[in-house]
Amino acid sequence: MRSRWFTLLFAGTTVVACAAAVYFLKQNEILRAELARLAETAQSVDQAGVGAVETPESIVPEVAPAPATAEPEPSVGPQRWGGPARRGRMEQFLSDPAMQASMRARAADRIERDFAGLFRALGLDEDTVDIFTELLAERETMRFQLNMRRRLAGDDPVAQEEVDLWWEEGQAGLEKSLGEVLGSENFDKFTYYEETLPQRRQVEELQRRLSYSGTPLGESQAEALVGVMASTQAQFNFTTDLAALPPPERAAVSQDQVSQYMAERRVLNETILSKAAAVLQPDQLEALAGQQIREMEQVERQAEIGVRMRGGFGRGP
Repeated sequence: MRSRWFTLLFAGTTVVACAAAVYFLKQNEILRAELARLAETAQSVDQAGVGAVETPESIVPEVAPAPATAEPEPSVGPQRWGGPARRGRMEQFLSDPAMQASMRARAADRIERDFAGLFRALGLDEDTVDIFTELLAERETMRFQLNMRRRLAGDDPVAQEEVDLWWEEGQAGLEKSLGEVLGSENFDKFTYYEETLPQRRQVEELQRRLSYSGTPLGESQAEALVGVMASTQAQFNFTTDLAALPPPERAAVSQDQVSQYMAERRVLNETILSKAAAVLQPDQLEALAGQQIREMEQVERQAEIGVRMRGGFGRGP
């Protein structure tokens, strides 16, 4: 009896399994057919290209041929300094007192930093410092305007002459006012101080670096070092002083000129170090040498970038 029930159960299970197999086989065939259809559709779209739908000729607009344009004539006169937008900005600045006042305020902040040492040395009172700062800020603004006026004047000799006259008269008036504020003796000290500002900035950086060392740089040492650097640089003649070139001329500097300048700059630095040994202690002299190396590396990087970008020395990317 038990073997009979086992046989019936086995037979039933076999029938169910066969039915399931037939069902899944049918579903598999349907799925494969659907996948094949989708693959065929994707291939046809890929071959035709996305959006490659043929448009009836009746709705394709006719495109008229572009009119022939004449070659632009070389710009002459003021136009060679830029387009209308740039000229408009320059003209706006020259006619807008508020913009000029904003520039004078920024210049005054910079002047107070640069000439703080002179103010202390001359013992100027607060009112005199304010007048002095305003006069120098006005001079800075005039220098900025000078470049704009010359560009706007272009190649017109009459306009250029008017700009030069405007500059000469303005500078003469400012020089007279500065002389009256400072007096003749202090004015000479101011002139020397201003002429040595590049060296003073270098010495101030050295002072900051040495301020947290065991051998800080004193005021008398700093002033003596400024004199050493200024006199040595004034007596040194570069074949081509790249640092003194205006930006338009820097654009034409070659790699050979850069290499020559760097070699001559090293000679100048060594000369300054040998003379500075008379006023600096060994640790201070070593710090100055390190600063010179960093400055040389920066100049060399600027030169390499400028030549590589075909923009010349001192022109970043």
